[in-house]
Amino acid sequence: MPRRHRAAACALALLAAACTPGTTPESPRDAAARFDAWRAPHATEIAALEAHLASRGVGGVMPLHALLRTSRRWQACGHAEFAIPPRAHWDRIVPTLRVVRELRDAGVLDPALGRSAWRSPAMNTCAGGSTRSRHLTFQAFDFDLPDATRVGRLCRFWRQRG
Repeated sequence: MPRRHRAAACALALLAAACTPGTTPESPRDAAARFDAWRAPHATEIAALEAHLASRGVGGVMPLHALLRTSRRWQACGHAEFAIPPRAHWDRIVPTLRVVRELRDAGVLDPALGRSAWRSPAMNTCAGGSTRSRHLTFQAFDFDLPDATRVGRLCRFWRQRG
């Protein structure tokens, strides 16, 4: 698949789900606090992922607690809230993070509101994801959008760019 089509497919996975508000947004601070407790035993792998993303020009686009969160339904599914994707998938998130950065810079999206990125097959099934979900290959994000204004702005952005 050509690079521009791959990026568009990644962006589609990112944005299409966000155009249907469905959950009450959680405070990003809540997830960040839980992430801080989870991160210590995973520090080496997290540092490697951060360095990798920085080398691709997308380091710091999303807070780590949002980037590494598995699903909104992690508790109901009995899975870990955070997970580090397999290294083989790390480059796959780069085009999506570029779109997130553009949306952030345009004031359309707050990256801290990311709720789901990479999912294992079991987590994806429990979360109701498609068997072809881009979450399985670390190419998508779900976001909680705080109000209809943001949803409208995001969908307008996508229609103009898509």
